[in-house]
Amino acid sequence: MLHRVYADAALIADMADPSKRRDAGSVLQRYLNAPLSASETSSRPSTAHLPLTGLIQIDRLDSEGLLLQRYWLQATDGTLLQPQPEGEPVFPDDLQCVAQEHLADGSEAALFHSEKRHAIWQQTAGGSTRKLPIADFSHLGQVGGQLMVTTHEGLVQQLAVDGSLQLYAVKRSWLQARTNGLNALRTLAAGRLLVLLDLKRHDGTAQPAWLTRDKVVLSGANLAASVPLL
Repeated sequence: MLHRVYADAALIADMADPSKRRDAGSVLQRYLNAPLSASETSSRPSTAHLPLTGLIQIDRLDSEGLLLQRYWLQATDGTLLQPQPEGEPVFPDDLQCVAQEHLADGSEAALFHSEKRHAIWQQTAGGSTRKLPIADFSHLGQVGGQLMVTTHEGLVQQLAVDGSLQLYAVKRSWLQARTNGLNALRTLAAGRLLVLLDLKRHDGTAQPAWLTRDKVVLSGANLAASVPLL
């Protein structure tokens, strides 16, 4: 499947033409049908190689091979994402589109992440790409298809495409950094269900646990073995 394209001037012009943005095949028609250049040794992909869903990454490079702009093309309807990351004079060469979906009002939004810049941006239907004010995060990953932001302190928060954060889990390191970790956890949870991460039994095996209704619940076999929660 075709997931990445290097754009020339002709393809940039086609992407700017609204009449061609019916689907990915229409936008990329000139690219797919162009003859091979001298530097290309294998056949070009055809429309059969286009994904039916998802995004196709399109990179525009300068004469020295440095990234000038990165686009994402929606395979189904030709929607073009063209982020201009706020506060970045040079386009982040590791920028990735990590989420794209509809907001409550029906408009579309997308999230972009650069590990090198240690930043996350949101692009809305208006085209602006704003940097999300997420402080102290050490990692962005996915759990069950949901984006999760982990802070240096040990909090794991679910990140929605609208930019909101919802506390999902707490790591052992957060508990250990507090004099009375369990009371602090109950205050933090404010009645919500929280997953507790990195807990281990005395034998070193992982202990699944969560906080619900202000009580710590453990799961798994051999619960008679004591678990050093804090």
